[in-house]
Amino acid sequence: MPTFDAIVLGGGSGTRYSETAPPNAASTPKQFQLLGSAPVFIHSIRRLLALGCFRQIVVTAPKSYLTLAEGQIKKYLRPELQT
Repeated sequence: MPTFDAIVLGGGSGTRYSETAPPNAASTPKQFQLLGSAPVFIHSIRRLLALGCFRQIVVTAPKSYLTLAEGQIKKYLRPELQT
């Protein structure tokens, strides 16, 4: 099976989303908002991991949200998948 690298683009500001978002969510970009039981970008990472053919998955995020992204990765993904 071929091995690939993936990039999950999470750099948007969510301005269109913030126009329709609930008041408590309007200040955080949509990729970090919960969709069901996990943030939107975590669902993307989980789908890629399930394929089993990625050597690495790189996640991008706005500089001001890097700490939030790292925290959500630690919270919602199994520890053995984190580096």
